[in-house]
Amino acid sequence: MRRNYFMKSISIIFMLLVMLFSCDQPTDVGSNNSNQQTNENQNQGNQNGENTGNEDNEDDVVTTGKIVGKATYTNTANHAGIQVTLVSSDGIVAYDSQISSRSRSDVAVMKNVVTSESGEYSFDNVKEGVYTIYASSDGSTEKAVLTNVVVQANQVVTATDLNLTATGSICGKVTIDGKENGNLGITVVIAGTSYLAVTTDAGVFTISDVPAGADYQIVIMKGDYCTLWETVSVEAGKENKLGDKNITSQNSDDKNYSFIWQGSSATPPANPEKYWAYFNTTDGSSYIYDGEKWTLLAQAGKDGEDGENGNGGGVVKNITTMALPYFISNLRSSCTLVVTGEMTSEIFSIMCEALRDNTVALINLDLSGTTGLTEIPEEAFFSCESLESLIIPDSVTTIGNGAFSNCMNLTAFTVSENNKNYSVSDDGKILYNKDKTELISCCPDVIGDIIIPDSVTTIDMYAFSYCLNLTSITIPGSVTTITSQTFTFCYNLANVTISNGVKEIRSCAFYACPMLTSIVLPDSLTTYAASAFYDCGLTSFVVSENNENYSASDDGKILFNKDKTELISCCPAVTGNVTIPNSVTTIRDWAFNGCDLTSVAIPDSVTSVGFRAFTRCIYLTSVIIPDSVTTIDGYVFEDCDRLETIIIGSGVTKIGDDVFTGCFNLANVTFKDTSTWYYTRNEDYTGGTEFDVTDPEQNATYFTDNGWYYWYKQ
Repeated sequence: MRRNYFMKSISIIFMLLVMLFSCDQPTDVGSNNSNQQTNENQNQGNQNGENTGNEDNEDDVVTTGKIVGKATYTNTANHAGIQVTLVSSDGIVAYDSQISSRSRSDVAVMKNVVTSESGEYSFDNVKEGVYTIYASSDGSTEKAVLTNVVVQANQVVTATDLNLTATGSICGKVTIDGKENGNLGITVVIAGTSYLAVTTDAGVFTISDVPAGADYQIVIMKGDYCTLWETVSVEAGKENKLGDKNITSQNSDDKNYSFIWQGSSATPPANPEKYWAYFNTTDGSSYIYDGEKWTLLAQAGKDGEDGENGNGGGVVKNITTMALPYFISNLRSSCTLVVTGEMTSEIFSIMCEALRDNTVALINLDLSGTTGLTEIPEEAFFSCESLESLIIPDSVTTIGNGAFSNCMNLTAFTVSENNKNYSVSDDGKILYNKDKTELISCCPDVIGDIIIPDSVTTIDMYAFSYCLNLTSITIPGSVTTITSQTFTFCYNLANVTISNGVKEIRSCAFYACPMLTSIVLPDSLTTYAASAFYDCGLTSFVVSENNENYSASDDGKILFNKDKTELISCCPAVTGNVTIPNSVTTIRDWAFNGCDLTSVAIPDSVTSVGFRAFTRCIYLTSVIIPDSVTTIDGYVFEDCDRLETIIIGSGVTKIGDDVFTGCFNLANVTFKDTSTWYYTRNEDYTGGTEFDVTDPEQNATYFTDNGWYYWYKQ
């Protein structure tokens, strides 16, 4: 029975939280920004106490009253400009009702006014019901709250004076099962108030603008789990740091950790024990016993009417930015979310984490009604599988690389018409800057062929990443650079046309495109990264005779610079034995990365072996580095797990870090020059410790066990 009572407690408390979230109240979501600031634009110019909030629908038949009152500062005669907000305490509804297609105006009414010089204000045409009134200074550093204001038809209610009080904040960290990450969405609330916060992924929270006072009881909630933390005080202008609190993911029978719900009654239960809680049917509030007295836990208004169940394509209007992260995390029905309010960078970040956490609903996110969001950072929506479409607000001026990478269900972008910085293709699949010279991102659901318009000069990093059904792409000559990881994980991309005019292909530009077997490099190409086609199915390079910078081997398997002194890249599909021409002096970074080589003959002409040159050549068993080589860069033989023996020529003076990481069968490393060697953690090869390299077996053990060092001889 205790379990059932406990769940009833959670249900009541959660309904209260839904109400609080939906009413745009001054609560934090891991930030120091008061929600009162979202009403600044509504309040401008309203110096006479006139109503600027949601007006009643003229088609509804309603009975209304009026509220008059006074809000004042301390130690000043001028009380003008205090922001006063009226929030209906009616409309506590079940969660499923909140995700139905009805708007928030059906659930809670909110009106905003500002005071006159004397501090007076009024709310006209207020529906019958129970209300809470919030007063806040312009900077939200001072505030006051008045609860249980009852409005009846055709009556004027004189509210108790609101005297603004200086505020402070409460911060801390809450983790579940000791995890450093994965703690997003834990609700931390001051019992009996609307002051709450929702934790970040790291569990950090801040409840800001809390009126200075004592004996605040902190409550922690997550899913079907609740616990009391401690009783705290708040000093004006100060931050109360609570430290860390770890909770367990399962309910506990230990009374020190869980509420023990005692049901509903008109009077408190007899002989109470600490952490007992009950619902008082007389005043409609919940209380908890702190060991000495009954303390208000949650204050309820009237029950609202249930809405229809949410369904795919439903619209949830006017979800405020403060409520959004918690709301998204728990959505179980696909819908359109129309968001309003100030979108701070921290709330935006938490919202994106909530989208990542939700793997059930498909969400069409409309941010056009938000203010304050100027930047969508790098990888902001990375792997948000719940994001189906996005409306970008007017305020956005910057979108970082990979902002929408791996959003596998993203089907369309929309940009608010007054946005001066961005635009979209006619079908909404591709996001550009305003004049379409920069291609920012493509929706992963594109199918077939894409021809990039000639207006485009820049394609951003990750622009086409995870476009799994893209089969063909034509890149115009107006684009001078194909950026790193532009076509990452385009698994079905088989045909790439690079027009003359493209000068540079950067590292991993076509990473993991297994269907791409051949590439034609244009005459204009001047810079090519050896890892451009890393992990692709590339079997040949085609280089025009007119290209002044590159050439290919007769079979097209290896790409060189024009005079073949640099070996740039070998097709990943190459197998067996490879003999490097005597003209080569440099083996470039990533040159043979991932090739199924069984042996490679390095000529005496080679002087340097580049970074990751033979990484993941898993069939190599032995390698001889000639005496001509002076430098072996880092990670050269990483993950060559069949490599057993290597001979290092006498000319080698420097070996980079992690050269043999993952070479689990390395048994013999022979140095032809066994004079004194040193190992160091300094990249400039200084300050080393002397090392004896005369024993090949010891060398192999030392290299594999201490791969993070740099090695050199003097």
